[in-house]
Amino acid sequence: MDSQVTLINYTTAQSSEGQVRLLYRRSDPRTAVLLEEGVPRYLLATSDDGLSKVKIRDMTQRMIAEVNQRMVLSDTVTLPARNDGKAMKMADILQKAPTTSDGQISVKLETQEGTYHWRMRRAHCWALYTDSPVPIAWTEIVSGSSPTWMLVVQPRALTLLDYVLASLFYLKAESVRTGAGDGRENMDARVASLLSR
Repeated sequence: MDSQVTLINYTTAQSSEGQVRLLYRRSDPRTAVLLEEGVPRYLLATSDDGLSKVKIRDMTQRMIAEVNQRMVLSDTVTLPARNDGKAMKMADILQKAPTTSDGQISVKLETQEGTYHWRMRRAHCWALYTDSPVPIAWTEIVSGSSPTWMLVVQPRALTLLDYVLASLFYLKAESVRTGAGDGRENMDARVASLLSR
């Protein structure tokens, strides 16, 4: 039996005017940078284990987001520009959403601007949607001598870039830590609990 998979290049499917394209580059096991047209825009610093804490700062060292993944207590996120800068439970921001009709994992993102949905399009590639079938932010694999990925953000999603960055790095860390991007059967209880909330 022959089957076909259609991959959509969202970059060419919609206007790139005003898009922000952030290329992810890891400089060492604990730090990374997001580059826009080769210019550093955001710095990411992780805890010693590389997963349990992520701090995202702009180039002026202003904190954009801090994500804390904990073993016993609730995972938290701090967005200094939101909630008076107080930490929020990640479970209040990211919640299980129904799997799409084509089997994509879906996670609801609750923000002050409204509700959005992250969907895993393929291993470790996420796309953020409103009610429209066209995403407002997504990741793309970038091949080359040092394969990496890029976050593409449409202009209408720029007002929630802090939510986008915090939730994306949380979801990517969970899928790396648990192998969830390689097949749902590899998910451990932490990801299963996120997807079952």
